[in-house]
Amino acid sequence: MESSGSVSFDLGVEAHFCNCDIQASLKTSWTEKNLGRRFWGCPRFGKKSMPLACVYFAWYDPPLYKRTLEFFPPLMRRIKMLEAELQKQREKERRLEIGLVVSCVLGLVGVHVALCF
Repeated sequence: MESSGSVSFDLGVEAHFCNCDIQASLKTSWTEKNLGRRFWGCPRFGKKSMPLACVYFAWYDPPLYKRTLEFFPPLMRRIKMLEAELQKQREKERRLEIGLVVSCVLGLVGVHVALCF
């Protein structure tokens, strides 16, 4: 390990070590201001089971261009809206499948009862 607190990954990416003295994770920001920009962070950060995580943070990617900041947020909002719509449709499909199964079962019970009398 180098004194700078970093080593190289096999993939050619220089690893960083957080203040916990463990290898920092390369994560991706999904905020509108830093959309898709990668950063190094403590792997314990934000985990309830790890309350003693440090707040190590270092950008991996350079800042985004102004045009990128104008272009991507509307696309991300559209994606989120479409994902929410897809989730609603999946829930609706699931309810219809359950209704169909219940109808078939009740229909079979009705036929069985009718045949018995």
